[in-house]
Amino acid sequence: MQALGQVWGRIDPRAPDLKETASHLDAPRLHGAQLLLDNWCKADGGFVIGRDIPSRPLSSVLRNIAVLEPVEGDFHVRLGGTALLVRFGRDISGAHLSELYAPATFARRSKWLHDAIDGNRPLMHQIEMRQGNRKPLNFELIYLPVLAPDRRTPWALAGFFYYED
Repeated sequence: MQALGQVWGRIDPRAPDLKETASHLDAPRLHGAQLLLDNWCKADGGFVIGRDIPSRPLSSVLRNIAVLEPVEGDFHVRLGGTALLVRFGRDISGAHLSELYAPATFARRSKWLHDAIDGNRPLMHQIEMRQGNRKPLNFELIYLPVLAPDRRTPWALAGFFYYED
C-alpha cells in the first residue's frame, strides 16, 4: 500500500514465496530495542500495561510495539504501533496472529512468545524477510513478558525495530 509517498507493507506476510531467516540475538543491537529492553529490566516486576505502557520514557518506541494477549492457542493484538505498517501493510490492532502469519511462521512466533512468557525473559531475533525480487526487510524482533492491566494475567509485548535501508 502507498499513501503520500510512504510505502507500507513492503513484504506480503502470507505470500507463498516469502523467505524468512531468523537469527537469535543475545542482546539487541538497535537503539530502540535497547531502550525498550533497558526499561523493561528496570521496571519493578516487569512492565504492566497501563502503568508502564504507555509511558514517557518509552514515548520514542511506542510506535514500534504491539501488545499481545494470549487467547486459546493464539494471540490477540490489543494494540499495534504505526511502525508495524511497514511489516504488515495495515493496522493490526484487533487481529489475531494466526491471521497475520502463514501457518509455519505463526507456529514459530507462537512458540517464541510462549517461551518469553513462560520463562519470564526477553527473547530477541534478527529477522530478514525476502519475497521475490523485492527489497529485503530487516528488523530486530523483541518479545517481552508483561502483565495485563489486572497485574496478574500474563501478556506479551512485541517490538519491531527496523535496520535502515
